[in-house]
Amino acid sequence: VKMATDGRIALAFLTIACYMMSCTSQILVPSVDDSDEDDMDQKNKAMVKPEQWKRSHFIIANILINITNLALMEFSYTDTYGIFFFTVFLLMKVFHLLLEMNAEAFLGDVMLVTPISVGLAMTGGLVTIAADDFTDFTMGYYLELIISSLEFVYLDAFLAKVTKIVPMLRTNL
Repeated sequence: VKMATDGRIALAFLTIACYMMSCTSQILVPSVDDSDEDDMDQKNKAMVKPEQWKRSHFIIANILINITNLALMEFSYTDTYGIFFFTVFLLMKVFHLLLEMNAEAFLGDVMLVTPISVGLAMTGGLVTIAADDFTDFTMGYYLELIISSLEFVYLDAFLAKVTKIVPMLRTNL
């Protein structure tokens, strides 16, 4: 009975999460109503529907990122996580940065990446709480603070420069 009740609660949470993702995608990618177009453009628009493509990409990206976050949270309960806390923490920060960059390239809009970034940051905070003792938690917190500060000041500017230089290097080669 307990397992069936837990399954129903999990299904209810999953249903609510899917509904919230659907509502969020409709809020972040609103429908564009152009009444000036003729009938031929309306028929073509009925086939293409770029808003639905963007919404579906947002939902798929959210699902994939949330599966990754769930795997990371589950991993934080293992003994391996406690032994290699700082190594895993640094790798997690790098992995989250790469996930954000890939999500931005996949979605093509920074505003759609913002909820994903918030989810990644919240998962990072939750995983930091899962440290073995208070000393590891405190060190992890300050490490996250330092990394975040360096990321905002130096890493973002560096990545912006690299993304401008790489296309020029490709054309020169």
